[in-house]
Amino acid sequence: MLAHLPPIAPALCQRVTPIWCWNVRPHRMITSGFCPVFCSPPSAARTVEPSLTRNRHERPTMAQTPAQSSAPVSRSARRIALLGMIAGYGNALGFVELGGVFVGAMTGNTTDMGAALASGDWPHGLKVAAIVAVFFISAVLAGVVRRLWLPARGFLIMAGLLVVTQAVQGHPAQRVCELLFLPAFMAVQGETISRFSGNAIQTIVITSNLLKCASAVAGWLVSLLPGSTSARPAHGTILLPGLAWAAFFLGAMAATAALRLHAPLPFLWPLPLLAILYADLAHAERAHDPD
Repeated sequence: MLAHLPPIAPALCQRVTPIWCWNVRPHRMITSGFCPVFCSPPSAARTVEPSLTRNRHERPTMAQTPAQSSAPVSRSARRIALLGMIAGYGNALGFVELGGVFVGAMTGNTTDMGAALASGDWPHGLKVAAIVAVFFISAVLAGVVRRLWLPARGFLIMAGLLVVTQAVQGHPAQRVCELLFLPAFMAVQGETISRFSGNAIQTIVITSNLLKCASAVAGWLVSLLPGSTSARPAHGTILLPGLAWAAFFLGAMAATAALRLHAPLPFLWPLPLLAILYADLAHAERAHDPD
């Protein structure tokens, strides 16, 4: 290339360099056919090729990549089983006590609210709107608590809400207190812990868990096909979402049975489960264990 350049070419290229070559990336100069030796200052010419070689050939090592660990699936399964039963129990109690309105399923409540307001049933529509608003505000406050303090304190807040709800039973303000405390109870649970063994699983929402479980089962079936190159999903991606649904179902049945049998202090039944969860999560936080 140097043999075909006229004698004036290097001088012209050096004069043009301050105008255009400083604004062109090195790899663009190389691919455009210009020689960076003539169209770059000496310092740039020395640094272009090493940087390109380093970016092309270097790969992050294990020491450079932070290790990501997750909790054992058995521990996550235990937590999901307890949380799922608590969520199903609380949602069923609220559904019965508040006359067919959910305290944790905001998808159904939003549909119910829209249908009620569109049909002119303003009292019911506004009641559902109040539940949605309480749920949202409580989730915001629970998120603040989780970020400023330890997430395990969320279980203490949940226990306090249940105790207050039980204390107002038979009081004239019972329905108003239930409308405030039960959605807050569910929102705090949803915001306190929602990650298990690296999987994002919301224990108060069942629809997404069914979809996650179905997707993992589909991936497992495809991986069994002859000649399939699909990776087989981890056992936790199938077990944990499915367990969340089953535990929620059992919790709802337990709450309904407690109400039908007129069991004493029905709002306090989840307290032992909350105590177990608090001790478990608090110990994990002190040990800096993963989710």
